[in-house]
Amino acid sequence: MVTIMDNSGPDDGVQTRRRQGVNVWAARADAELLALLCMAVYRSCADGKPITRTAQFSGPALVLDDPKYVVDGIELTHLFFTFQVSARGSDY
Repeated sequence: MVTIMDNSGPDDGVQTRRRQGVNVWAARADAELLALLCMAVYRSCADGKPITRTAQFSGPALVLDDPKYVVDGIELTHLFFTFQVSARGSDY
């Protein structure tokens, strides 16, 4: 499971700069791979339509959930990473 949150940032009407936070939950053997895959996908999004840049990745860091997330009897590992994204504004 992956969730994405927009932690906001400046917006001048032409360019927005946002800090994104991404939570990843998966079986222990798959969690880091899934987080790194998500990071790679975000890095590839900077095509100018509308994302112009992704930068300053941090993590993935282990999050110790209490209580643990368990799905179908499998305890999920929780990782978190952040990055910045810049996007051009839309034309009116």
